[in-house]
Amino acid sequence: MRIRWKLMVLLLAIALAPTITAGLIGRRAGRAMGGEITDEIAGMLVSSAEEQLQRIVERAVAMLERDRAIIETAVDIQAEAAERLLAGGRIVPGRAYLAGEFDLAPEAVDAPDVPPGLVLSVRHGRYDEAGMLRPMPVSYDVSSIRLSPGVEPHITADDIAMLASMTDIYAFVHERHPDLIRWQYTSLQTGVQSAYPGHGGYPPEYDGRTRPWYLLSRAAGGPIWAPPIIDASTRQVVLTRAAPIARPDGDIAGVTAIDVPMTQIVQRLELPHDWQSGAKVTLALLLGGGEPALTVVAQQAYTTADREWNMPVELEVLRSEDGEPFGELIDHIRRGEPVLRRMRYDGRDCLWAAGPINTDRGLARDDAAPVAGVGAGVGAGALIIIVPFEVILARVALAEGTVRARLDEQVRFTGALLAGSIAVVAVIAFLASRMVTRPVRELAETARQVADGDLEARAAVTTHDEIGELARTFNDMVPHLQERLKLKESLALAMEVQQHLLPREAPSVPGLDVAGRSDYCDETGGDYFDFLHIQGLGPRTLGVAIGDVTGHGIAAALLMTTARAMLRVRAPQPGDVAAVMTDMNRQLAADTPAGKFMTFCYLVLDARERTARWVSAGHDPAIVYDPGTDSFDELTGRDVPLGVDDTWTFTEQQRGGFKSDQIVVLGTDGIWEARNDRDEMFGKERLREVIRANAARKANEIADAVTKAVEVFRGGMAQLDDITLIVVKWE
Repeated sequence: MRIRWKLMVLLLAIALAPTITAGLIGRRAGRAMGGEITDEIAGMLVSSAEEQLQRIVERAVAMLERDRAIIETAVDIQAEAAERLLAGGRIVPGRAYLAGEFDLAPEAVDAPDVPPGLVLSVRHGRYDEAGMLRPMPVSYDVSSIRLSPGVEPHITADDIAMLASMTDIYAFVHERHPDLIRWQYTSLQTGVQSAYPGHGGYPPEYDGRTRPWYLLSRAAGGPIWAPPIIDASTRQVVLTRAAPIARPDGDIAGVTAIDVPMTQIVQRLELPHDWQSGAKVTLALLLGGGEPALTVVAQQAYTTADREWNMPVELEVLRSEDGEPFGELIDHIRRGEPVLRRMRYDGRDCLWAAGPINTDRGLARDDAAPVAGVGAGVGAGALIIIVPFEVILARVALAEGTVRARLDEQVRFTGALLAGSIAVVAVIAFLASRMVTRPVRELAETARQVADGDLEARAAVTTHDEIGELARTFNDMVPHLQERLKLKESLALAMEVQQHLLPREAPSVPGLDVAGRSDYCDETGGDYFDFLHIQGLGPRTLGVAIGDVTGHGIAAALLMTTARAMLRVRAPQPGDVAAVMTDMNRQLAADTPAGKFMTFCYLVLDARERTARWVSAGHDPAIVYDPGTDSFDELTGRDVPLGVDDTWTFTEQQRGGFKSDQIVVLGTDGIWEARNDRDEMFGKERLREVIRANAARKANEIADAVTKAVEVFRGGMAQLDDITLIVVKWE
């Protein structure tokens, strides 16, 4: 008798009423659960946004403090250079270019008699009446000289020659921080001003000696941050750091300064993509003696339409309709404490996050600007980010719709299942509990014995129905389970053996800081790296090897192990790097089946001579980063992978002149080909950014940063390829 007939007898005893009741209760509970899930998602989004916003503000404040220190140091450098020239320093001979020589039509930039190095710069452009940004002719090869109205060139020839000699120091500062700096200039009391990059575009009445940054710095007798002003050439809002320059007798001869674009101060901050359209990012100071006001001195955009270049910038004051939370926020800022508050801004419910900034070097004041220095009312300052809650909760509506759709689908499925159950119960009419339950209990008991480790247990086959067939299938399954367990143990042993073949720790070589990492996506892999101390080459010489076998798993692991053994046997023997690789390739090609090969790179680093000799057998070039010049280079090769052609003769490449803190990074394609849930590759550009950001750290910390960055980039996506990395830092 078939089991379906036995079940019909069994299910006749089931009452229909409990089934129907359970279905209705489940439907109501499902809808209630949908509401709870939506509320929970909203709460999680708000909590996540608060944590994320606090982290963003902390990072942003650190970046602003760093940028401010950079600009202040750059102005100090300019002031020192100008004072040396005033004290009799060497004047660089050469022609000085007046600002008017830069006022050319765009098509005249390439003319033969224009200032050298003249190019059209969008970054220094100016908006016309139609709102179009028109690039300005500028030169990074020379600075420009602006003479105030009434100043004659022949009378101020010495000052013109002196300021023209500032070009080299301007360029030195600008090349290191081009993203922060708009203009660099020095204005003397005699009415002569130099500017870099060299440019024109000055109004006829422009006189640097009347500008706020000049007057305030002279009055203060030291470096100051001037209030925001409209740049005379570009008509864009800038914030100026200025410092007086003194003659040898102590008198102030003029002022040197750097303009920072206002939008650049806060636009460098990275916000989540879905926040960018609604969030407001500002840099604000507490000004005033009685009721202090949060005055915005930098934000993402300033409107300069219908303004003259010599008019003051009207600074926005941050306000909220919620008095008590806003007062608490001001109190926290005054005390220099980070703060997070929910309150309205411009009529919208928003999340405010403020991070304190150092105001020891506050803004100076002039009569036209509602801004004061520390001694005149600047109590504190903060970077403030305001995000509307409707932006934060935008994903809640989408999540709510998805949850409700899934619950409705579940309700429909449950209803259909309930109707089917009722129909089945109505048809089933027989009870066969003993006939059904006894074999099932026996089979369950046997399954528990197997689960407890008794792989010799077998189920008794007492029937010829589906239960009996299930028992026979179960008995057939147990031997296969034993085989799988043995295979799993073998794979675990293979993984342990292979992991022991990789270096357990980086070698200690005077002059080199070395680190290596390898992370397989399966139990075994085809990636390989190694460090070799080669006898006869000295204690400050290190062999570095990295390889990537096609595919991964057992076959790749065997080929990797073979290559390792060949390298370790051949490397100590006589012969250069090319000879080692040629001999390895000949043997691997003879023993490797068609279609299997291995990319390989073998370097010998000499810390004493600061040289590298290498052969790259089809492997991606090693990346070389020089922090001193912030530049990347590669150690390339043109040879084929190992195992492809047994007649191939490999060529050794050489490079010398490695400097301290230079970094060499070798890796396998599992790094830059890692993908996220949007099917984007990590790429070598992201790898270079990680190297640049961590260049000051130790080699093992750089390696950890790279692997961590790849892991974060993948998110929840599985690792599809082995990841291997070697970092060498010259000391």
